[in-house]
Amino acid sequence: MTKKIVFLDVDGTLCDDAGNVPESARQAITAAHKKGHEFFLCTGRSKAEITEDVLALPLSGMIGAGGGYCEVHNEVILHKVFEKEALLRLIDFLKENQIEYYLESNQGLFASTNLRNRLLEIVLAGESVESKAGKQRVQTIQWFLDLLIEDEAKIDYDDVNKVSFINHSIPYERVHDQYHEQFQMIRSTVPVFGKD
Repeated sequence: MTKKIVFLDVDGTLCDDAGNVPESARQAITAAHKKGHEFFLCTGRSKAEITEDVLALPLSGMIGAGGGYCEVHNEVILHKVFEKEALLRLIDFLKENQIEYYLESNQGLFASTNLRNRLLEIVLAGESVESKAGKQRVQTIQWFLDLLIEDEAKIDYDDVNKVSFINHSIPYERVHDQYHEQFQMIRSTVPVFGKD
């Protein structure tokens, strides 16, 4: 039998909307691993955004942060990070334009001041947080909200590999026009957060 190397996306492929690995996927991956096949994550998520449920799988490594971080058998073979001064200028631009964001590094996901509230507003879509429907909607992203660190003092600006922003204040095109030559920009692939 030829050994296979299998790359798994996380959101919507390996995990459900709440970030959980279905038991059927866990069993299939474990059985294939026992036969000598290797599994790697290939995801837009940064390492700090990988849940314990996913990390419990028999993984040989990952391509994370949309290709900015690569690890094989616990050895980091690539880690692209922002140049600190350019990152600080980007953060200033986001703040000046009331765009909420989070900085992704291997140490954690660092949220802007109002990100949590903005995400809840988007997910609730007018529903009360106390209603049954509201509670169910919030539950789908609670795992992500639990990962957010809201303490700027803990940020290592030399270790940020990705910035995700939630924008509803200015057209995405304005952000793109300002920064597409300096940074690789990818429009949202998370439908619940909107296209911008």
